[in-house]
This record gives sequence, structure tokens and C-alpha cells, in this order.
Amino acid sequence: MTGPSPDQQSEDRRRGIAAYQGALEAVLAIVITAGAGYWADQRFGTAPRWLIFGTCLGFAAFVLRLLRMRKLFEDAPPGNKVRPGSKGTDG
Repeated sequence: MTGPSPDQQSEDRRRGIAAYQGALEAVLAIVITAGAGYWADQRFGTAPRWLIFGTCLGFAAFVLRLLRMRKLFEDAPPGNKVRPGSKGTDG
């Protein structure tokens, strides 16, 4: 019994890195926009208006990023190298 080929292992590693990067970007979108909302509330004395707005905006960015990442992985053929920021093609 043989394991996956070195090319397949490399491809799996690339896909894993792309998925991790996308998930990190999605989570950071919420943290950054909520932090900006908190800062705006402290600066302008409007608590919690901008915190709520920033959190909602970050969550929307989170969902969009996950949907784009899902589409990227579904559209990529099995032997294709998926890179963050690419459209799922080598060309």
C-alpha cells in the first residue's frame, strides 16, 4: 500500500494553507471592524452605535470571504494549484 504521491501532498498542503489564510482573513474582518467601531464610539461618544455597525460590517465581510473561499475550492479541478487570491486557474 502506498501513500499519496509527493505532488498530491504538496497540493494538499497548498489547499490547507489557502483555507487557513481565508479563514484567518474572515475572522480578522470582524475583529478589525468591531475595533474600529469601538474606537469611533469612544472618540465621538456614540456608544454603542458604531460598535454595532462595525460588528455587522465585519460579519458581512466574514460571510462573503467564506463564500468566495468555498467557490474557489469547489471550482478548482483536483490537480489544480489553488493559491490565495487566484481564481482557481493556473493561467
